[in-house]
Amino acid sequence: MTALRPAVLAAVALALAAAGCGDEPVPRQPATTAAAASSAALATAPDAYEAQVRLAIRGMQQFARELEALDAVRLKAAAPRLAAAQATFHGAVLEIATLVPPPAYRAAHESVVGSLRGLDTSMGELVAAAKTDDEQTFLAADARFQAAAARVARAADKIGR
Repeated sequence: MTALRPAVLAAVALALAAAGCGDEPVPRQPATTAAAASSAALATAPDAYEAQVRLAIRGMQQFARELEALDAVRLKAAAPRLAAAQATFHGAVLEIATLVPPPAYRAAHESVVGSLRGLDTSMGELVAAAKTDDEQTFLAADARFQAAAARVARAADKIGR
């Protein structure tokens, strides 16, 4: 497990830097039809749009914190916590994808949603590798996670945080 520590800590540092390093708790907001409908109505306001992106970023931070805790436990033991953190992030991504972005963010919206979906996919790969306790697959997925986190950071810069 010690071979994972440098790669995991690098991923955590990148994800937290990309996310702006906030330590706010991640609100639990499952994507529902009612939530999607209310978000679409709020999407015309830039503040509401930015709030949803920040919610996804906080979900990314929670996942990164779970990665940081891996040093203390085996991959397989951490898989349920990683999966729960990914589920929170996934819900936030679904929510953002339903938004009609405000005019100022329309050009960036596809980039933001695409980068968040890519990060969600890489989180899923990390969870799958953790479930099988496969360190090599986990390390390869970690590299993809780091690249995806960097893409999220670039996309988030287009709308501000």
